[in-house]
Amino acid sequence: MTHQGTGDIVAVMITESKVKEILNYLEKNISVLMAIAVGARVPPKNFSRGSLVFVSISFIVLMIISSAWLIFYFIQKIRYTSARDRNQRRLGDAAKKAIGKLATRTVKKGDKETDPDFDHCAVCIESYKQNDVVRILPC
Repeated sequence: MTHQGTGDIVAVMITESKVKEILNYLEKNISVLMAIAVGARVPPKNFSRGSLVFVSISFIVLMIISSAWLIFYFIQKIRYTSARDRNQRRLGDAAKKAIGKLATRTVKKGDKETDPDFDHCAVCIESYKQNDVVRILPC
């Protein structure tokens, strides 16, 4: 080992099957002779083809599920928005129709609304003038 503080310790890497084979001989009191040779470092194994296929398929399935969820979310959002707009238009049309059904009259000279002491319009808070067309509110 080349780390600081390890001295002359040697590390030998062998497979598990070889370790079991050596232990089997030692348990039977058979002498084991080993020759250790300096070899080259073994590069790390690449992923097995099966693992790569599994990860790829999992990623694709996850992307399909995420895409389907996003599409569903935006479809629901569009449906909600259009329904809300439809309701607002319907309410606006109903309000215009209800206002259109209110009785109207024209303020003439001498009417009580033209008197300076008379209250202002309850909606726009302005004084009435001659020839103003006013709606008569039921309240």
